[in-house]
Amino acid sequence: MAGTQPPMRPRLQGCFRAVFPDARLDAVEEVTMDRLTEWDSVNQAILLATIEDEFGIAIAPERYADLRSFLTIEEHLAKECGRGA
Repeated sequence: MAGTQPPMRPRLQGCFRAVFPDARLDAVEEVTMDRLTEWDSVNQAILLATIEDEFGIAIAPERYADLRSFLTIEEHLAKECGRGA
């Protein structure tokens, strides 16, 4: 039931922290693939798989290239889950 789920942003932050445990993510909302050296193509796939598991969605592979920042992923999730962040 959607009403019992925690807010989207903390869950998404948890996904980032799970995939990038050694990265400084003080301002995770500002994280982009270009700014975080650990965020390579392998970790991109791991991150998106983690997000898919957490949110119970499937992200089309053709979208992977567009999802290169915390904010773009958050926007995509808001659309997929039918609610705002």
